[in-house]
Formats: sequence, C-alpha cells, structure tokens
Amino acid sequence: MRFAGSNPTLLEVITALASGGTIDADALWQRVYRPRDQYLINPVSASLAFGDPHRQEIVANTAAWESTKGQQQVDAGSATLDLYLRSLGIPSNLSGIANPPTVYYPIAEGINYKRQFKPVTGHAGQATKAPGTVVEFLNLADTPMADWDVAGPSHKDANVTVRHLGDVEAIAQDYVRRHPTSDLQLYLTPGGFRAWELGERHTAQEFQPRFEQLQVDPDYARLATNELGKSIEGVPIDPAGFRSRISHKPGRVDWVAQPLTRITGREAMPDPVSVQRVQVFHDQPIRQHYLQSGVSPEAAAVLAPQLSTASSALQQELRRRFSI
Repeated sequence: MRFAGSNPTLLEVITALASGGTIDADALWQRVYRPRDQYLINPVSASLAFGDPHRQEIVANTAAWESTKGQQQVDAGSATLDLYLRSLGIPSNLSGIANPPTVYYPIAEGINYKRQFKPVTGHAGQATKAPGTVVEFLNLADTPMADWDVAGPSHKDANVTVRHLGDVEAIAQDYVRRHPTSDLQLYLTPGGFRAWELGERHTAQEFQPRFEQLQVDPDYARLATNELGKSIEGVPIDPAGFRSRISHKPGRVDWVAQPLTRITGREAMPDPVSVQRVQVFHDQPIRQHYLQSGVSPEAAAVLAPQLSTASSALQQELRRRFSI
C-alpha cells in the first residue's frame, strides 16, 4: 500500500482495513514526522573515540538495529486508521509503531545519548497536529547542569522559577560565593537558561541540594534522578544524570543553547573531564549546526530586552559580544 500526500479519508481507512496488506514502518513515519537530514552526534564514531570495547559493540549493534527498524512491516489498516485519527486530533497508535522508536546509545562511561520523537506542542506542552521530529538528548552522569524556564506558552507556572537574565545572574553569583570552586558556563535557550558546572563533578543524587540553591525548574531536578531501569548486556542505557536537549524542537525557530558567559568562584579550576565532555558533546555540535557565526540573531533578539536586568559588567560583556 502507498500513502497519498494528504491525510487518509474515511473511505481509504475502510479500504485499508479490508485489504489486509502491509507497509514499511518508514512509510508510516514519513507521514507523522519531519525526517532529519543529519544528526548532531554520530554515536558509533563517538563511542570509538571515548568508549570501552564493550560499549562500542553495543553502540554499533544499536546503530545497525536503528537503520533497519524502518523496514519492518506494519499492518496497513491499523496504520491508515492511526493517520486518520491523528488528523482529527485523536492520539492513536493502533499499529504499535506510530512514531519512530526512541533509541538509546551508551557511548561511554558517564556519557549517554538518545534520539527520541517529539511532537509539535502548543500551550502548556499540549501536542498539536503538526508533524514532529526526532530530537537528540545528551545525558552526562556526573557533570552537573542547571535548567531554568521563563514564563511562556509552553511552560507551566510551576516550572517557571526565574523571570530574566538578571535573576539567573544573581542566583549564579550567590551560588559561586557558596561554592568557590564552582565554574558555571551560562547559556540562553529559547525557553530560558541553562548552565553547566565545569568546576565540580557530582552525581544527580549528590547534586540535589545544589538544585535548590540554584532554584532550577523543579521538574528538571526531579527528572535528573530518574533512570530508565533498562540495560544492554549489563550497561545501563539511560541512567540517572544531567540531561540536555542538543537539537531543535519541532515547529519553532530553535538555536538550542547560545553561550553567554562564565560565572566562577574565587577558587575555580575547571575539571578537564567535564570541560571535554561539554565541549565535544554539547558546545561543538550546537555551534556547528545552529551557531555557525558564533551568535544566533534570534538569540540576540531574545537577549536584547533582558540586558537591562543584568549587572553593568555583564551588560558590557554581552553588548560587546552580541553587538546589541
């Protein structure tokens, strides 16, 4: 069976249900998401560079499985009915694989990566009818990250803990006074801010009191200690850790994470392992795919009205860097 370009009609659904035929899973997925031309991270090459032989084998086998997953056969009737119900705004997965699968890659000790389908969301995170895409996530086991949401249509009030750049700067400055060996790399995101802790390494469980000091999104703090609970040949595939989205969300202009500044304690000394992890798996991929000139014009437009909330020293630094 082949799909036409538009959503199936009720007659096409009935015909497909009666036919008893099958289609490739990829033919179904092409209708419900926007395929990615390329991914930011090649897990096989990353594991060869950073992983041990056991993880390298797992990653290679997972990549082979991912490449053939779309060729599996799906019942055409169930798939057509899924598409029809989705066109009416009704979530449906009668075919069993109505979305591309989530794929987990345990790249190296302390470095995990996954690809997960995400729909286009509207107010308060509600899914819309628009086609989604596969989003990439990094999970570092003991390189802490803080995440802050600002008010916006996609955020619930309970997740909003800061209003603007000035709030985040004040929180970060207070934090490095408490922890003088801290070294925070601060970023602007389309929905708020994030910061990697490059001076101290902690597990997500150990870092929980610091999340409170940093006043992060409470859901982010809670989810950091969550783990999938599954493993491949004894290797956890999504353990507790500090997760960050490193590719764009579907349905919006998204530059992911624009570096802003470093806020450091008086005794700060960057940890070389954390610095390398963040540079290789976060900063470099985002810069190459979304910040080719080093500065996103869209990020600068978001930052400009917030500058007055920051300290004069930070204002001067950012005006110089962003030409605003």
